Amino acid sequence: MPRKRRVPKRRRVRLTLRDVGIVAQLEFSVGWHPPTTDFERSRSTWMTFTEYLSDYAAVREEYLARRKSSDTPFAERLYQRAQAEPEADLAALAEQLRDEDYASENTTDCDGVDGAADATKAPG
Repeated sequence: MPRKRRVPKRRRVRLTLRDVGIVAQLEFSVGWHPPTTDFERSRSTWMTFTEYLSDYAAVREEYLARRKSSDTPFAERLYQRAQAEPEADLAALAEQLRDEDYASENTTDCDGVDGAADATKAPG
């Protein structure tokens, strides 16, 4: 006669920063994009922005409480935009954020002088 197996009940476990790891925390801070190659797919924590934001939402309070920097992390800005525009495409929102970051980083050169004014100077 076959024996009955005991199946443990499913429990919901709250996700913590320790669970997501340091790589995910860095991706919350500086940004993330869905994997595009097989190599990236084999190593990626998330496959879609929906998965990325759901994990961020689970650890959001703990992540923001432990953060030392005053700048707003990429995941938080994406989260706020997604909350403000629930019907928007998350990939498009992330692309807008990246474009804004790129534009704000490239308005001045290393000396703090506007790049366009620097190009008009005569050599020598």
